[in-house]
Amino acid sequence: MWDAAGKPATALVTPANIVAGSFEIDYASGKTATEIACRYIEPELDWQWNTVRRTVPGAAPGGHTATLTLAGVTNRAQAAAECNLQAARQTYHRRRVRWEMGAEGMAVARGDVVHLTHALIDGGAAGRLLGGTADRLELNRSVTLSGTGDHLLLRLADGTLHNTAVSHPDGAGMAGETATVVLETPLPEAPDAHGTSPLDTLWRFYSGGDTPARVRIVAMEPTANARVRLEAIDEVEAYYAAATADLTVPLPSTARRRARVLHIAIAETLIRVGAGFAVEIAANLTVAGDWRGGIVRAAHNGGPVRTVATLTDGATQARWHVPPAGTLTVTAVPGTEAAPGGAPFTVDYAIKGKLAPPGNVANFLVDALGDGTRRFRWTAPPDPDLAGVRIRHAEAVVGGDPPAWDAMTPLHDGLLTSSPYETNAPGAGRFAFAIRAEDTSGLLSARAATIVAELPDPRLGAAFLWACPSATGWPGTRENAVRSDDGQDALEGAGAYTWDDLASWDDWTAWALGNGTQGAAAMTYTTEAIDLGATVPFAIAWEAETAGDATLQYRTADSAAALAATASWAGSAAAGREVPTTLAHVTDIDLTLQAVGPGWSWALDNKNDPTRIKIFDGDGNPADATVDAVLHGIA
Repeated sequence: MWDAAGKPATALVTPANIVAGSFEIDYASGKTATEIACRYIEPELDWQWNTVRRTVPGAAPGGHTATLTLAGVTNRAQAAAECNLQAARQTYHRRRVRWEMGAEGMAVARGDVVHLTHALIDGGAAGRLLGGTADRLELNRSVTLSGTGDHLLLRLADGTLHNTAVSHPDGAGMAGETATVVLETPLPEAPDAHGTSPLDTLWRFYSGGDTPARVRIVAMEPTANARVRLEAIDEVEAYYAAATADLTVPLPSTARRRARVLHIAIAETLIRVGAGFAVEIAANLTVAGDWRGGIVRAAHNGGPVRTVATLTDGATQARWHVPPAGTLTVTAVPGTEAAPGGAPFTVDYAIKGKLAPPGNVANFLVDALGDGTRRFRWTAPPDPDLAGVRIRHAEAVVGGDPPAWDAMTPLHDGLLTSSPYETNAPGAGRFAFAIRAEDTSGLLSARAATIVAELPDPRLGAAFLWACPSATGWPGTRENAVRSDDGQDALEGAGAYTWDDLASWDDWTAWALGNGTQGAAAMTYTTEAIDLGATVPFAIAWEAETAGDATLQYRTADSAAALAATASWAGSAAAGREVPTTLAHVTDIDLTLQAVGPGWSWALDNKNDPTRIKIFDGDGNPADATVDAVLHGIA
């Protein structure tokens, strides 16, 4: 039922979907049998017991014999098949692999064959997708193409497997290191179709005969927290062929491939050391065969070679520190210093140091706040030489690709050094935003983080304009205000102050040149006329929040002269302040108290007809305050 030859693999298992720390291997010890004997009932011997025997390939003489009694078997060929299979199991199934998976593992059943890739099994380059199209993918780590026989095995987001030959983006037959590959057999759809994240797609790269290992699930057990523990043995085609072999014919040897290093990928991280910099090197090995570990040696600028890392327990990454410039020669050898287990593999690497671009920005988000403000948030890369980030934007087309960085418009001047950043730009519409990190040398991160957002009108509510004269220097007309002797606006007898130093309107009771003879009991201020510049096909409803009068002039299509209307809004804090609204039914109120101290609050006194609020200061007493209000409802 379980031992069916030629079953296709149904899943791809990589470190990306194995629960961290759960992977383990048990190897058969010296207790395995050197000979298999199977007893069966032989009809030609008057239904007496007979025995067939098979020596386990590679077994040392003088070992013990494992005897099996096959109850009910009366056919020599059937007994020989079982004897062959038991001997083949001693040869081909000498290790058991165990690991845990999340909910994805629930879809795997006993008897299924899966592709398994891990440094302790077969090495090989594996990871997740970062993006791409149906026929061109961006991998999260570089792979080295040989130019011929390069393949990619993918576990798509829906769980199906897709195997295809791949080529270099610079052209078929090209060799070299790349993180972008072109698929000979395109995917059914792009990895980000229907809102799916490309990170949900796993990949395993292989070249030539270094195909991913295949294992058969022999046991599975659900554990806590929606996990399942799986146990598997190697899937070896020679095991099934042994069933029909002659007992005297040796079983074919499938000695494990000798451990070897296929590629070394070098990455560097700039770190600050005292008042200067150093570089942390990370050498990631792509290995094959029975990899148990190895040693990594390095020489800087042709100097003496030293061992920089000893890899054990199947580890494939080495880290060490080097100066921030120069050339490294890195060599990896399977085995140990005392007993090398394979051929060395060497690469040269030019250290970039401060010439390396900063890392990429992560977690880039944009929020449209209730008052229309655009708030941008991000996580900067941990680069000690980081100067800040730059954000650009451009109009986005539905279904189209984001514009190139150089074709986008800067969102701000200079560099942003902290998150978040708030602005009212751009206006309403669908926009693509891109962010890149920049270091003190002006180098930008290699890749921009890009998002597309549909933004509402940046103004508060439906207002055409919000103006604060005090913030722009009171650019209007001041009456009954005279200059002091030093040319500055000042209170009489209170010294020389600038206009912005004056505390409140109620204190402006006497203005003069400074000698008290030209004092004024009060002053008035009239704003400059502001052209809203709007032509609207509907009647205008307007309100003003002011301690004085506000005048709105407008011209209708059948009136040559401008019409004027005046409004005044004042209210008692104790009785409740009326919030102007033409809505028949208010469903939502967003209220902000401006320029108040700590502890101020407001309460809804009446939601409809009319909408009324009460304002309280930090001591809980009724008080007045300037408010910004956004009301939503039914007209």
